[in-house]
Amino acid sequence: MQDKKIKNSIFLAAYEPVQDLIDIPFTIHATGISPILKGICLEKRGIISRFVEIFWCVSGIGEVELYGQKYKMQKNDVFYYLPGEDRKRKALSDNWIIRWFCFHGKFAEAIMLSYNYPRLQTAAQPYPEQLFREIEQLISLTDPYSIRRNSALILEILACMGRQYGTGIHSGKIAQYAIDIILNNLSDPQLGLSMLSEMLDVAPSTLSKIFKKETSVSPGRFILNKRQSRALSLLQGTDLSIDEIAKQCGFSDRRTFTRFIRRCCGVSPLNYRKQLNSRN
Repeated sequence: MQDKKIKNSIFLAAYEPVQDLIDIPFTIHATGISPILKGICLEKRGIISRFVEIFWCVSGIGEVELYGQKYKMQKNDVFYYLPGEDRKRKALSDNWIIRWFCFHGKFAEAIMLSYNYPRLQTAAQPYPEQLFREIEQLISLTDPYSIRRNSALILEILACMGRQYGTGIHSGKIAQYAIDIILNNLSDPQLGLSMLSEMLDVAPSTLSKIFKKETSVSPGRFILNKRQSRALSLLQGTDLSIDEIAKQCGFSDRRTFTRFIRRCCGVSPLNYRKQLNSRN
């Protein structure tokens, strides 16, 4: 009898001893697509979940939970569980559809963690339906090529999952994505509101408003604060030249950098370093 909680779901599992047939670091375990009715909550204990599981939101809105923390999923959001973790999900809309797959093996967890993905993120690419369909076609086959091909398809989907800085970012994530860009691009002299706005595909005024709401400072002030922190740290903790420190902090010339440090500390970078050395 069909489960009334999930309508027209697809579930396909691999031949269980597949890893006995070929030595491979990880392989597919199961895949499926689940339209879940609004208000329905599904749970699975971690003790029986000895595999990595990926949820890809195809449509609607749902909620997943991990260690008591709840994550809201919308279209093109992706979430993953690791082996041994309790799984809980609940549909918040009338048409929450998730595409999922599980994979296991001696390196499955290590491979998932090596991507350094947050548990919930907006995928870099649209839902890769064709990749999931190919996994479905191959999952019951036990020849070496099919097994290896499914492992390759897993890696392709993991690549599609990666975060993006572009259209489709939920407003609640914009500030964090902007901070990521800032921290990774402090040495770029072009770093500023215009660059952030272009990379995030968000209007400058909207980005500035959201960023200030989340951090209490404007993007420009946040960038200056981080550049100041990096500059003072490099002046104090390294023997790098002033020119090199200026470059690493995003200043195109030493003169501009010197003016910046003088405004912050009241002395030039060279004198700031000399004062520190005289105290040691």
